[in-house]
Amino acid sequence: SNIKEDDIKMKTAKTFLNKLYGGDMKSLVLNFAKNEELNNKEIEELRDILNDISKK
Repeated sequence: SNIKEDDIKMKTAKTFLNKLYGGDMKSLVLNFAKNEELNNKEIEELRDILNDISKK
């Protein structure tokens, strides 16, 4: 089911984040951004998502 798949993805992502970045999401995003792995559209989309989250 979709919910189970989403749960598995989230658990895997958290494990990855914890192992490689000590659980620090900011470091993960900055690492990708500094290495030009994110294009301008992706950066703008992330900015929009973060703005939406901060409004809650």
